[in-house]
Amino acid sequence: MPFLIVASLVFSLLHQSNYLTCQVNYRQDKNLIVNGSAIQTEVVSSPADLAKGLGGRACIGADEGMLFVFLRPGYYPFWMKDMKFPIDMVWINTNHQAVHIAPDVTPSTYPQSFVNTQLAQYVLELKAGAANKLGITYGSTINF
Repeated sequence: MPFLIVASLVFSLLHQSNYLTCQVNYRQDKNLIVNGSAIQTEVVSSPADLAKGLGGRACIGADEGMLFVFLRPGYYPFWMKDMKFPIDMVWINTNHQAVHIAPDVTPSTYPQSFVNTQLAQYVLELKAGAANKLGITYGSTINF
């Protein structure tokens, strides 16, 4: 019985450490501010980077994100192809306001797509739960 308790504790600590730290190097292209909190973002706008997104990466840090920049406002579907961790997706309009949020989207949802219901020009991907933790709701301003 003591072995089972120790093994369970070690597993729990290892599992939690995956969510607390991320050893993947993200570019810090732009600092976004949401409700007074900073998010270091990697900005992507090329067709290849837009298509790949966070696919293939092992994790994302609590204060990190990826900002997708599109040429014009539109409806942009996102999926979890090649994803290894859950994320929050936040669609942002030209006024830098959140217009659609897909929280806690898991890799198992692939090939399902998630798409904004109002025009957006940007999409911010964050660690799952970060949108709620940062207080991002519909209409929230994301400064960048």
